Amino acid sequence: MEYKRPAVTHAIVGIVLIAIITWGCSGEPVNSSPQLAASKAFDYVRLAYVDGDARTAYVLLSDDAKAAQSLEQFTTALESARSGGAPDSVRVTGYEMSMDDDLMLIYLSGKAADREFYYQATLEGSITAGYGIDSIVEKGTPFSHGDMWTPLELSHQ
Repeated sequence: MEYKRPAVTHAIVGIVLIAIITWGCSGEPVNSSPQLAASKAFDYVRLAYVDGDARTAYVLLSDDAKAAQSLEQFTTALESARSGGAPDSVRVTGYEMSMDDDLMLIYLSGKAADREFYYQATLEGSITAGYGIDSIVEKGTPFSHGDMWTPLELSHQ
């Protein structure tokens, strides 16, 4: 007597293989890169807050963020944000994937001689489309992280 595996077993194995290929080994969508998004957020915070270079930082905004404010408005808002002090250095501390594959939260911290800065950047994009800064929130205390938070280190002194 010969045993034949049911067709259902083959279908389940096929579905599992497709899921692994689609999502990759890291459990993140294939068209998503926390490192690429973190690098963009890092560059933005370094340029905008550490260097005070509004013109170059503005280029890193998403199309929606640029449509919502002109370069002049952005420059004024950045000058106001930096008036209370600015970090001398910045580093990425982690990220959270959004349920929406096109959004990612990147967490950063900055240091000045007398103060620490904490940032949460929301980025929109993908590997193929690139990432743009949708919004950034600054606080004087660390952000609380959700269940999907993953540490990630990237720094500049």
